[in-house]
Parts: sequence; structure tokens; C-alpha cells
Amino acid sequence: MEKMLDLLERWNQEPAQLVPVGRIKTDPALQPRVEKVVPFKHRSRQDAEREEHLRRLRNVLDGGVTVELDPVLVADWGEGLYLVDGHHRLWAYRNCARPQIPARILRVSKADAVMVSKLVNNRGVKLALHKEQAREACWQFIVGSYLRDMPVPSNRKLASEFGIDKDTVAAMKRRRERVNLQDYNPDFGDEATGWPRWRDVRGNAWKGGLEALDQDARLEWRAEKVAKKLM
Repeated sequence: MEKMLDLLERWNQEPAQLVPVGRIKTDPALQPRVEKVVPFKHRSRQDAEREEHLRRLRNVLDGGVTVELDPVLVADWGEGLYLVDGHHRLWAYRNCARPQIPARILRVSKADAVMVSKLVNNRGVKLALHKEQAREACWQFIVGSYLRDMPVPSNRKLASEFGIDKDTVAAMKRRRERVNLQDYNPDFGDEATGWPRWRDVRGNAWKGGLEALDQDARLEWRAEKVAKKLM
């Protein structure tokens, strides 16, 4: 994680430059706001919060052509410019018909860009991730670390970076060791790692260990279990 945090810090120190909005591409693998992991009962509230956030960004840009939002982070791995952080800001610039957007561009591998994208939305003043999105980002960061033979941070460090409970992080590490990819449909996995979503694998992680989870996680697990039976 330290390597990725250092990379993010270096990225944020890159000088901003104005880039044509049309040059910046998006990739699902670089978007940690996975809507499908958010429980249905929370989605309408999430949508309302996102719309309000977008409205505020649009209002700022409407203040004048010289007004700019914070620069977005863009990766260049030789196949064009890809957005790593700032999806809402990019939308606002496009919606306001701005021809250019301030961006900090760094030449990195796609694999590094993916890892940074899991971290970046937990920092700064941004629209907060839903707690399930934060858990999913942490889970895929753990998986990505193992896949790349990178040191996996401590439970406490991961919990602090992603804003989740350290016992949940411990459950993720235990469950990763028991995941058999053949048990899951690859079409529903993470676009970058190819691994299943934490939502889809966590059931067995809690078996016999619910007492290790925070109260919110226990209640959500039980509520979703009841909902699945009703369906």
C-alpha cells in the first residue's frame, strides 16, 4: 500500500494542465463506485446525493469561464488518457460544455492506475462512497495486492484507509484464501481483477464468526439473508 500511497502523492504533485474534455476516456476498471454492491433500499438515497453533488459542481462552473474545479487525475499507459479520479467533475465539465478540463497526468501502468483508483475516493472532499462500495474497494485492493505479489497492509492500515472495520478486513483476508474462482460467474466479477465481488463471497466469511463483525455489518448480513429468502 505504501507504494500506491506514494504514487498517489506524486500524482497529486504533478502540475495541472488543461486537456480537451473529449480526449479523456473512462474505464469501468477505474471506477470504485460500483452501484450493484449498494443494497436496493439505499440506492434512491445514493442517487439523490449524487444528483445534489453534481448540481453543486455544475453551479460552481456556471460562475464563470475562468472558474475551475480541482484537477482530475488522469493515467497515460500508452493507449490514451484514462480518468482515475474525478468522474463527477468530468461529467460537470461535459454538462457545462466546457472544452477543456484541468488534469494531472501521470505515465503509469494500467495495473497501478487500478490500484490507485481503489484508494483515491477515500481521500479529500468528495462524494462519500457507500459503505458497501468502500468494502468492495478494500476487498479488490487486497486481491490485487496478492495477484501482483505486493505486500498486503495490516488490518488496521487497510481499515483506516478505506474507512471500514478492521474485523471486516480480517474476514476478507480469511475468505480470499478459500475462494474458488470456478464457483463464480466471471461476468459478474471486478473489471480489473476478475475476482467476484465481496458481496458475493462474504457469506461464508461470516460463518461461525459473526461476533467478529461490527454491528452494522452483522445487521446488513442478516437483512440481506432474509431478503434473499423472501425473493
